Amino acid sequence: MLAMFLYGLGIMYSPGPVNLLGINIGLQNRIRQSLGFFSGIAVSLFMYFIVLGFTGERIVKKEYLIYFSFFGSVYIIYLAIKLWRSVPDPDLTSSDKTVGLSFNDAFIMQSLNPKGILATLPIATIHFPASNITGFRIIIFSFLLAGLAFFAPFTYAVLGKFLSKLIKNKLFFNIYNKLMAVLLFWIAFSIIRDHVYLVLVGINQY
Repeated sequence: MLAMFLYGLGIMYSPGPVNLLGINIGLQNRIRQSLGFFSGIAVSLFMYFIVLGFTGERIVKKEYLIYFSFFGSVYIIYLAIKLWRSVPDPDLTSSDKTVGLSFNDAFIMQSLNPKGILATLPIATIHFPASNITGFRIIIFSFLLAGLAFFAPFTYAVLGKFLSKLIKNKLFFNIYNKLMAVLLFWIAFSIIRDHVYLVLVGINQY
């Protein structure tokens, strides 16, 4: 059971599109306004843990990941454009200019993120049975793991907030926004390359 939680921590707290956006939320001092965003991540993974925990791989089969990969990448690109076009305001004197991330943004992005699905599959189909987590226990442990998912981008946001106190320069925030947008673009295209293109040409197989 300890291995299950350590695996979950390693997957959820490693840098990725969600946690990169978490840093940006902290830099813009919007943690309280973004609680819905963090909740969207948790609810999405809770859904997958429940579905996969009770059905195994019968519902979400690995061959379906190519479709999740494509649409998930498109949505990440949409968020990257949204971030690129935002005008950061470190003092929040005009908060309507900053990029706002909602519950729906997080839920859609995480639900279509193939890496999120690949992360939950081993836990739900291997660790749950190995730890005799069945029936109502699946719901309990899915809730606990979803809690870890909530605090992953939240932790990154707190880190970003700490950095924002050290750096009060609008130019820095603007450059950082652009850099985060470029990284999101790179993540989206890497997903398309690894989980769509290479699968279609038969080089990468799940």
